[in-house]
Amino acid sequence: MVIYQDAIFIEEMITLILRRSYTILLTLIIAFSASSCNNSGSVAKADEKVGTFEAKNSVEETVYNSLPSVILIDGDCYIATDKTDEDFSDFILGKVAAFIGNDKMPENTSETNFKPYVGCQYAKKNGKYYLNYENSWHELFSLSKEERDSVAANPGSREMPIEEAYDTGKTVQLNGKEYTVYKVDYNDTFKKLYYNIYEDFDSLYKDSDLVVTGKFIDDAVKETVSIYDIADCRYKEYRGASYNTFEIDRVLKGDCNSGTIKIKQNDFIDEDNKRIITYSELTPMIKNGEWIYFLKSAENTEFYYMAGDYTCRYPVRPDITEEKILSDGVSKEELGVYDEAIFRSVLPIYNRIIKEGFIS
Repeated sequence: MVIYQDAIFIEEMITLILRRSYTILLTLIIAFSASSCNNSGSVAKADEKVGTFEAKNSVEETVYNSLPSVILIDGDCYIATDKTDEDFSDFILGKVAAFIGNDKMPENTSETNFKPYVGCQYAKKNGKYYLNYENSWHELFSLSKEERDSVAANPGSREMPIEEAYDTGKTVQLNGKEYTVYKVDYNDTFKKLYYNIYEDFDSLYKDSDLVVTGKFIDDAVKETVSIYDIADCRYKEYRGASYNTFEIDRVLKGDCNSGTIKIKQNDFIDEDNKRIITYSELTPMIKNGEWIYFLKSAENTEFYYMAGDYTCRYPVRPDITEEKILSDGVSKEELGVYDEAIFRSVLPIYNRIIKEGFIS
């Protein structure tokens, strides 16, 4: 009888242990799965910059932040970018101190609108800032004042990732190669910043910080902006852009102390797939291409950009006349657009540019 009771007791104990072990194992599996999701992927390729719209994931819902996930340090907003193997522990300035909510931009140093950054250390070395996030140091990429102000003034619009670029059905010839044109749509914020289409020469000229003629002397350098999408457990690229060196021939408005400037266009060439990924109606910046540009200066950066997209660049070709354009005697590549109809819409501005003697 005692043996029988002991056997029952032992059986009950084994059952209890197995149940608890199963519960612990299940908990560990769930925790491991979440950890794997949050830590999968890499920040980006070495030649790419990173940091834009975050996704917020909760038990109840999955929603996109309406603003870039940034940290404010010494008056500037920064986005975490490329992971680096270097240790910046000897150059630490402080920690991210406060989360202000994901629906506004920070106003004070050490504030962030991305909660996981709170408590992360940041450092400064050789003029660059770095963030220690998830036990890795990441370079911080500064938003220009124009981008920051535009984002703060126009929240609520999700940005379209590059992977959602769609085939426009258009092609263009560049340096003897044919490329298919893929379009990425601006969200409301960046449309207001880069796509203010000018209707006349006077408003275009007045709003420009710098008006110059010249040519590109380098091959354009691609840069993209990406961030880890918590909803999809992977990184996505945003804001494909290119930068190129423009050698100035004539300065028609503004001050420029250098013979060259850096110009940004919101497109890049995907050479592997013979595609152009673009937000713009303008063809990419090609070495030796000669143009007249109406530019805005981006504060706290070395770059100039176009606030009015295709209304801000024209070929420096006196032989390209209105008559030739209307009779289809000039290719879209020569005009620098993907559709000749786009250039015809700005003929009044182009004719005024010629009348003012800007093209000679």
